[in-house]
Amino acid sequence: MNKHHLILLALLALYVGGCATLPEKIAPSDISDMPYLKWSCEQLLQEQPKLAASLAAASDAQRRCRNAEITGLLFIGLPVATLTGFNRSSEIARLKGELQAIQHAATADNCPLVSQQPDVQSRANAVSGNKNASHL
Repeated sequence: MNKHHLILLALLALYVGGCATLPEKIAPSDISDMPYLKWSCEQLLQEQPKLAASLAAASDAQRRCRNAEITGLLFIGLPVATLTGFNRSSEIARLKGELQAIQHAATADNCPLVSQQPDVQSRANAVSGNKNASHL
């Protein structure tokens, strides 16, 4: 390889490292469970699948963003998706944090929600096409 190829590969590696993060690698935001502690078990049971569905949709959008990033980098050398605001990392982190807060509130109220978490996680992963995710 000549010097120009090595420089291009190094630049591409730097750009790819800055790509939109995979949803599975995004940590949940620290969301207080205090608001949810006032909710009934029924309210928590109704909210959890809504958040899981939103998380699945945001995760799908994030995967598309990442694919667009890589395509943009390969063809025009720019992280187009991130530059245009399609990165959903903060939304995914918030949704994961809210799901955790609901789980904590459900545990505190002895709601059956916590035992249903794997089912919600499976639905979110199925909707997002991620069958190997081990956590929200």
